[in-house]
Amino acid sequence: MNIKLDKMAGKSSQEKLVVIRKLFSKVNGFGKAFTSSKFSEIIHVFFTSESSLVQTTKKAKAANILVNTNLKKSTSHLDQTVVVKKIPVGTLAKTMYTVFSEFGMIKSIKIQLVKLWQKTVVKFDQLNQADLVAARWFILIGKDAVCVARSDLDKKT
Repeated sequence: MNIKLDKMAGKSSQEKLVVIRKLFSKVNGFGKAFTSSKFSEIIHVFFTSESSLVQTTKKAKAANILVNTNLKKSTSHLDQTVVVKKIPVGTLAKTMYTVFSEFGMIKSIKIQLVKLWQKTVVKFDQLNQADLVAARWFILIGKDAVCVARSDLDKKT
């Protein structure tokens, strides 16, 4: 679901984001709400189930917030990919395969060193597997909670 900030009442985009989080956080299945750096005028809202999306859409309409739930589904390889950030240095690719294979077949894993952390791009075999991972928001690798996001978040929807 996407919400255009120019259609909402409020001063700054941060204030509007706080309003959205407060309104939707009580919905069972609410994942996260954020703005991307490229499209700061849009709030992206993610859910863990279809029923939570329906419930949130009703809440948004009751609060006079215009939402876009008819997002174009792309079948590009980016839709199968998640980016995992802030992984402790020294975490092996074998560990990554073990952690992410519970969500489905993995096509590839690419690990990069970014300052004091590692960043991994995980490409899945099927489209819905990346959705399952991204809906979790974070994943435990060992004792560390690492950030998980879809690789296509900065694409225009």
